[in-house]
Amino acid sequence: MRGHFHTDENGDFKVKNIVPVPYAIPTNGPTGEFLEYMDHHPMRPAHLHIMFEAEGHDTLITQVFFGGDEWLKTDVAEGFRNELITRLEDKGDHKEASLNFMMRPLQE
Repeated sequence: MRGHFHTDENGDFKVKNIVPVPYAIPTNGPTGEFLEYMDHHPMRPAHLHIMFEAEGHDTLITQVFFGGDEWLKTDVAEGFRNELITRLEDKGDHKEASLNFMMRPLQE
């Protein structure tokens, strides 16, 4: 699923999405052989990919992870960072989460 979102005057935006689940990367071929050699599992924690673009700023491409996922600390892609974790709050008929991002101004 993909989407294009715009922020409000405060830089806030909302994304409505299905909550992702952890998944295994493909293990056939050289990747699987390497993981077996390293004695490492093929799991990625649940996450969303996000790309931010704003005039006068470097493009920011990142991921958002969800607290409590058993695969966070051992992510096979090593993409996990503490500052990229958010918590899903149950709101009855849906869940909500928030996270702040800072974009780096372009260097002239």
